[in-house]
Amino acid sequence: MVMAFISCEQNSIMNASAPLEASKTTAIKKGEPILFTFKSSLSADKIEWNVSPSQNVRITPEGKKARILFGAAGHYTITATDHITTARTAVTVDSTTYFPTDSIATADTTTIVIPRDTVKVIVPVDTITYTPVDTVGTHDIMVALTGDEFTFIPSIVDSISGSGLRINLVSTKNYQCLNSRLYFNYEVYNLTGKEFRMSLNRVVQPGSKFCQEGEKQLSVFTNIYPLSDGSNKLEVTFNGITYKGTIIKTGNSYNIVWPYTNGIKFSKLTLTK
Repeated sequence: MVMAFISCEQNSIMNASAPLEASKTTAIKKGEPILFTFKSSLSADKIEWNVSPSQNVRITPEGKKARILFGAAGHYTITATDHITTARTAVTVDSTTYFPTDSIATADTTTIVIPRDTVKVIVPVDTITYTPVDTVGTHDIMVALTGDEFTFIPSIVDSISGSGLRINLVSTKNYQCLNSRLYFNYEVYNLTGKEFRMSLNRVVQPGSKFCQEGEKQLSVFTNIYPLSDGSNKLEVTFNGITYKGTIIKTGNSYNIVWPYTNGIKFSKLTLTK
């Protein structure tokens, strides 16, 4: 494992005076896309986004902006950092469910599946652990996933706009800080939903000021949704290896063709509603 030490002075900012804006922070519905804007003077590829707690959350980075969907009611803290300035803001999600027909929806926020040309692809840095010099405990620490494996636990998700699979990504290894989170990318490569790609990049471990003491496995949910009847390609890049398989949907049944038993593996390969 290679370690890179970066010496810098970091500012940590929360809410009112923060250069982190949200399209709304209260009365948010489950599954409603919320746009966050981080006013950083650095280039967009320096910016990283995280949410705590990370369960039931989808982050779609778009340069200095990110669209975030929350799948469960509760209170969340959104963090944006360019490794010089870290800004945080809090939002509250209620128990109602967002539907694309809601009056607040616009053309580019009515679907959970984001087309490829609206997604900022972040090139993963899988083999480097960044450990900034941190005198106040506010830096997030980037930890490589070297030596780990992930189990994908699928279940069927259904709604008025389509059906597909909900995947719980669970690591084999434990990581420090109970609020550490997996940083990963997810893309749909065409509007018909026939090709899905994701990359598992690294662990984001909060600095000592925000670390919830303890160790745990990483666990995060994402949706492969909607899935069309027939064959759907799935690619997962992890620790420099690209794993390729197929999800075949036939009515209410799903057959996952996945020839791997280590690295990235599925807990089950057939599901029927």
